[in-house]
Amino acid sequence: MNEQRVCQWRVAARPVGNVRPSDFAYTEETIPEIGDGEFLLRTLYLGLRPVMRMYMGGESAAGEKPLAIGDVIHGRGVAQVVRSRHPDYQPGELVPGQLGWQTWKASRGTPGERFSRWIIPICPPHWEWVCWV
Repeated sequence: MNEQRVCQWRVAARPVGNVRPSDFAYTEETIPEIGDGEFLLRTLYLGLRPVMRMYMGGESAAGEKPLAIGDVIHGRGVAQVVRSRHPDYQPGELVPGQLGWQTWKASRGTPGERFSRWIIPICPPHWEWVCWV
C-alpha cells in the first residue's frame, strides 16, 4: 500500500454466493486537504464483519445506507487524528467510528460517522494485557 495516498476498496460487483476478489476494486487517491470544521484521520484498525456483504449486495442494515457500485465499502474502525481544523478533535487523538475501507479520511465529525473520543488510561505496571499495549 502507498502511505502517501488514500488507498480505498470499493464495490466492483454485487456478490453472488461467496465474496470473490473480483467483487472489489482497489483505488488510490490524493490525501485530501481539510477545511474549516474538518479533521484528517489515518486509519489504524478496520473492522471486518459479515454485514458488509449485505452492504455490497445493495442491502441496508445497521443504520447504514446500501452501497452502489463504485462506493467505498462501509467499515468501522479506529483512526488517529493527524490534522484538525475542528474544535472538538485534536491531532494525536484516537477515534473509533465509520471510516470506510480506506487508509485516510477527511471528516466533519457528523452523527452518521458515529465518532467518539477515547480517553486511554495509563496502564499500571504489568497490566499491558488488560490495556492492549
